[in-house]
Amino acid sequence: MFRYSTKEDAVSDCIEGLLTQSEIDEILIVDNNSTDGTASIIQEFAQKYGTVRYVFEARQGVAHARNAGFDASTGNIISRIDADTRVQPGWARAVKAFLPLRIAICSNPPLQTWRSENAHG
Repeated sequence: MFRYSTKEDAVSDCIEGLLTQSEIDEILIVDNNSTDGTASIIQEFAQKYGTVRYVFEARQGVAHARNAGFDASTGNIISRIDADTRVQPGWARAVKAFLPLRIAICSNPPLQTWRSENAHG
């Protein structure tokens, strides 16, 4: 998930990088009142790729945009980046591999893969 307000020049590269990550099931892009042509770029990606979803949040600000993205997400693992972020090959795989090694402190229901030996590692 990522938010933007005016990032027309950066958003395509960001999405294209995310699309190369086979471990990603859903890409949410939150439009936080953009004033450029970014919304149409996102909508083109959404029409072409089923994993890309456009979300509009009228209330300006990063907290509102992130909350809108979290609310719209259907995934079990949510990662947040910015529109000018360029993920490297293997990024999503690394995120997924890292998570089972940590306790999900704010998880409801609790993470089922947690084991006591992972509590300090």
